Amino acid sequence: MFSCNYLYGQLNIEDMICDGYLSFDESSEEEIAELIDFSRENPLIWEEAQMDDLDGLPLNHFLIEILKNVKRKNKKYSTQQEFILDLGVNEIEAEIISIFVRVKPPPKEYSGYFSSFTAFTNKTQGYNLTKNLNRIRTNYTSGNFWGFVTECDQDEPQVWDYTNFSFKSTFWNNRLTAMIGSFRFAWGQGIIFSRSYFNSKSSRAVNNMKGDKTGLFNYLGTDENRFFHGLGSSLKFNKVYLYSFVTNTGLDATLSNGVVENFRTSGFHISQSQEEARNLITEKVFCTAAVSQNSFQQTGFLLYGNIYSDPLLFLKMSDKIYGGSVFHKTNVKNFSFSGECVFQGNGEYGFMESGKYQVDNVILCIGFRRFSPGLYSRMGNPVKEFSGSASNEKGWYSGIEIRTNRGLYLSSYFDVFNEIVSQGNGESVIYGNESLLFVRKKWKDLPDLFFKFKRTVKNQTTADIPTVKKIDLMIKTQYNIFPNTRLVCRFNKTLVTGNQVHERGSAINFSSKLTNHFGVFIFGVTYFYSSSFDSRIYLYEPGMPRRFNILCLSGNGNRVFLVWQNKISELFELDFSLKTQTKFNQDNNKKIQSYFIEMQLVVDF
Repeated sequence: MFSCNYLYGQLNIEDMICDGYLSFDESSEEEIAELIDFSRENPLIWEEAQMDDLDGLPLNHFLIEILKNVKRKNKKYSTQQEFILDLGVNEIEAEIISIFVRVKPPPKEYSGYFSSFTAFTNKTQGYNLTKNLNRIRTNYTSGNFWGFVTECDQDEPQVWDYTNFSFKSTFWNNRLTAMIGSFRFAWGQGIIFSRSYFNSKSSRAVNNMKGDKTGLFNYLGTDENRFFHGLGSSLKFNKVYLYSFVTNTGLDATLSNGVVENFRTSGFHISQSQEEARNLITEKVFCTAAVSQNSFQQTGFLLYGNIYSDPLLFLKMSDKIYGGSVFHKTNVKNFSFSGECVFQGNGEYGFMESGKYQVDNVILCIGFRRFSPGLYSRMGNPVKEFSGSASNEKGWYSGIEIRTNRGLYLSSYFDVFNEIVSQGNGESVIYGNESLLFVRKKWKDLPDLFFKFKRTVKNQTTADIPTVKKIDLMIKTQYNIFPNTRLVCRFNKTLVTGNQVHERGSAINFSSKLTNHFGVFIFGVTYFYSSSFDSRIYLYEPGMPRRFNILCLSGNGNRVFLVWQNKISELFELDFSLKTQTKFNQDNNKKIQSYFIEMQLVVDF
């Protein structure tokens, strides 16, 4: 008899998603956690799910293709067990799928969890608190939601430096939804409003150009700046959805002579200057939007305005910006098209368009984009190369995915990018390209193999500035030694060349997972070397559930870790980890020893 074990399913989800990316910024761990939580609290009901809904799940290509193939059969299922058996997946894959896809709505009237996470590291005398994070989320089958989060980072003087809440209520048979507190808004291709803020393209090449599902989403993450705080609503009339929201959000910023020079997005409030920058300015946003959709087409129109308490330097000393957006999504047989066009009152603009074609097990896509130099979108995050607000970039993108019946999957993309104008006086325009090849081979009785190769080339129009090339390589293999014991090996390598400098970084990680009636035990070791921060290595290391342990490794050293995860009862889960890191100073080879202790209590209800 199959039953979903959320703890063990969560562990495998983390592993699966983190291996889909080659680089992360500081916020990516929380972005992934938010995506997982939302998907878990709003599972797809199988009978109502569309193909686009399956594409939006935080699952790998292999599981999504299995779901799509079964969906095409249009079969009806009376129980979750019957559905899982028809998918033909193993127990681990069944646990993962059952978190996000259900045959019928959950029988419980409400569900949720409370989690408390605390981490310490050693210092000269004793240990120092590095993070305390408390979160409670409650989701009702009626569609209502409420939650609260508190966080304190290392060396922040306030016990709860950051607090936030979010509330959602539904009326009129879920036709009207009202939100109070913190939320995000997803629209079109994400040029001006986006739900997630990954700064890396996924190995699922075709989905990189696919925009978010339009809507308002509760926010309980710990990114202290990229969210709205206020009132929001959505209203459904037949096949028309109306959205509106009004917000008043405090933002960390640097002011000089009454002008905002830049936003501070780290979220740290340790030094005096960081504390003085806390919520220094306010941003008011007004937005209204309408979306019409049917089984093969979706179109939308939006108007918005931002008003700031002080003028912004990058808005040419203005304290306001207003504009609009139109987007479309169209499906015609094997073809699908999506795009968005944004216009602003100051004459700036941005647009993206992409097309996808699928035949049997092959999917092709192509897309292009152009964001004018002065386009401003603090809450946007479309596919782009250069960091910051979506602006000053043009490019085109192509991708292909191939899946065979013998467990072989190939994914590749080629992205060409170009700044439209230089960033400042005397600087040259940057242009280049990025390519990726991802291969996964799944055998029945042999270890699964993952191979990822990414190459990024950046040039500048000034002839005497050398070309900079960066190559990232990732190889992973995993094998179940015994039914309850898994061995995983990961190898990452980075090579950076330019200006006659060759910088290298590499890391290898071995981990083993043992599952028994005492819980889950994960232990392993990581060896790493990086000649500079530019050749740093990003590596996933197994750890706490609901904590995505993405390491940023530079220098020379090793890590040893032991994690214990125990589901004490149906309600309580207790997790503990002990990690050590030995790092050698590259100048004098002096050894630096660090210890990390993490504890987490989770109550599911």
